[in-house]
Amino acid sequence: MKNAICLTILLCSALMAMPSQATVPDLIPIQGVLSGSDGSAIDGLTDLKFSIYANSMSTTPLWTDTFVDVDVANGFFTIYLGTGNPLDFESLLFNPSLWLGITVEADAEMERFPLAAVPFAVE
Repeated sequence: MKNAICLTILLCSALMAMPSQATVPDLIPIQGVLSGSDGSAIDGLTDLKFSIYANSMSTTPLWTDTFVDVDVANGFFTIYLGTGNPLDFESLLFNPSLWLGITVEADAEMERFPLAAVPFAVE
């Protein structure tokens, strides 16, 4: 019985020592579907470059990173922005809108997409 009480006290002490608020990871998950010009799904290892811009027309990115040999299966891929080149959220968040540009292999950058908040992230 003493062991059970001691264990309970240790567990309660450990829980009280944990921070009350979890830290948010400095990563942005990106999922997409790639298809060729004929509409067929891309399969295999593909190089992808992602850039974040202050607006849809900017020529200078605020952040950029290239992901080499991304596994694309039946067109689908998942990557996490910030795993290679860390994201500096403090400087990025001073912009009222952010746009994501994607480049596949040696092609030109595709249409840019606005980055939007998700309900969990909005304070």
